[in-house]
Amino acid sequence: MLLCLESQVQMGTQALEERFRRKYPHLRILRIDSESVADPSHAPFGCIAHLNEILTQYDLVIASPSLETGVSIDI
Repeated sequence: MLLCLESQVQMGTQALEERFRRKYPHLRILRIDSESVADPSHAPFGCIAHLNEILTQYDLVIASPSLETGVSIDI
């Protein structure tokens, strides 16, 4: 499932990631936002180039507008 949001704050990517992890600990969750794609210690670092491969590895992907512009998802 791909959940695209309009912001990273309030009920944005980070808050929803925390909520889903608490409620559904068995899900493989990926958060894609400006912080996670810029941090080499996070899974989405550099993921835009291999997005179609990476998205299939997760049950839930929570994405901010950092994923909206110029990105093609073909899965």
